[in-house]
Amino acid sequence: MNNIFHSNNKVTKEFSYTVTSATPSIFITKSPGSGVWNYNNEKIVSGNSPSYIITGAGPNYTVKLYTDSFNKITSLSLGNVVGGIGISEFEKLNSFTINNCKGLTSVTNPNSSSIISDYELSSCNLKTLDCSGLSGLGGVFILNGNTNLTALTLPNSSQNFNYFSTDGCDIRNLNCSSLSGFGGDFYSNSNANLTAITFPSSARVVNTLSASGCDLRKLDCSPLSGLGGTFSINSNINLTAVTLPNSSQLFNYFTAYSCDLRSLDCSGLNNLGGHFWIEQNKNLTALTLPYSTQVFTSFEVYSCDLTGNLNLSGLTKLGGMFLAYSNPFLTGITNPHSSQIFSNYEVYDCNLKGNLDVSSLSGLGGSFKVNLNTGLTSVTLPASTQVFNTFLANGCTSLGYINFWPISGSSSSPIVMSLKDNSWTASIVNHVLYDLDQIGWTDGTLSIGGNTPADGSSGGYNGTASTVNLAAKGWNII
Repeated sequence: MNNIFHSNNKVTKEFSYTVTSATPSIFITKSPGSGVWNYNNEKIVSGNSPSYIITGAGPNYTVKLYTDSFNKITSLSLGNVVGGIGISEFEKLNSFTINNCKGLTSVTNPNSSSIISDYELSSCNLKTLDCSGLSGLGGVFILNGNTNLTALTLPNSSQNFNYFSTDGCDIRNLNCSSLSGFGGDFYSNSNANLTAITFPSSARVVNTLSASGCDLRKLDCSPLSGLGGTFSINSNINLTAVTLPNSSQLFNYFTAYSCDLRSLDCSGLNNLGGHFWIEQNKNLTALTLPYSTQVFTSFEVYSCDLTGNLNLSGLTKLGGMFLAYSNPFLTGITNPHSSQIFSNYEVYDCNLKGNLDVSSLSGLGGSFKVNLNTGLTSVTLPASTQVFNTFLANGCTSLGYINFWPISGSSSSPIVMSLKDNSWTASIVNHVLYDLDQIGWTDGTLSIGGNTPADGSSGGYNGTASTVNLAAKGWNII
């Protein structure tokens, strides 16, 4: 019976708080021994993980802990908490969790140098939180779903962080500059009024940095020399500038779409790869890319304002889906030497001029769209055996003859082709029809109207006969 609280026991400390359930969730770790819990003076239990049945009128119940020393308690995990809770006397805590308590409005933390490896207050109703006294804070830190949490004060801590998450709060300014052990996974998504994040100088590997759906204005990541993995800052519609570090870490995702970036310099990320999505930055005029040997499976820069030439020459394993359409001031693209297979290469509705040379992309195939580039004069295709299902080069009024023979080794049957409205002479139309007939693809669809009609002799080719031959091969010539 020594562990059971009696009124004549010597009690030195009391901890109390309010809950909404007659069966609240309580887990403690106390070394050595166990604390003694008293529920509204109705039920007395002891142990690190007490189980009990409590009766009472409700709706709220008072929970009390009596112990000889709060410094013997190293972890607290509580549930059903309402109102404020003060843990200022728990100076030896290594773990503190209260999750899914919408009635919890405040927490008073201790001044403590103890190493805290787990601090979780998710889905509560905190308004502000001051952690400045927790100089040993690190490990896992989670405050997700505190929709009214507007301010968070962090400590000076050299402990390593493995997971830091403040998703779905209402934080306005997040200053992490005092966390010299910053690293691991960082999430601060869906803080609609978050205008600034300040990062510390840290060489630790950052596997995830995600701050999408906020209101960031400028973001300086240059102190994070270990940045890599997943970098996601999408849908910050007022974000005009991002400063990136020199980092050798591998990137799997780099996403900054639907912001308001004006220029983006990724030249210091020499292992950039995976998915690169920065589309729908309407004022993005310049993009500087690194030399990288990593595989790109998607590269999306469409619906921006890229101006002049886009230099991709350093991306030696560019492939997959390449989308750069609807950049009205993009005049040229310098492609890399890459053997990666492409499913899409789409640069339509830009302002490409002169020759588009894709001859260095030996894995080109899938959907190829260069239509609606009125200054485009020629396209140089690669020697590729990949299947093309779509080839659109219509509405290019300066475009000359396209030599399809380099891609003739593919089994591109059926293929949808549009070469209409290019102001082609009968000589060019005849030549193209002759080539397609000789290549031997079947069951295709070719739109070639809006040019001078084919005839029997212009340019030394019989376009009329070639049209008949293609129809016999199952082609639909429009």
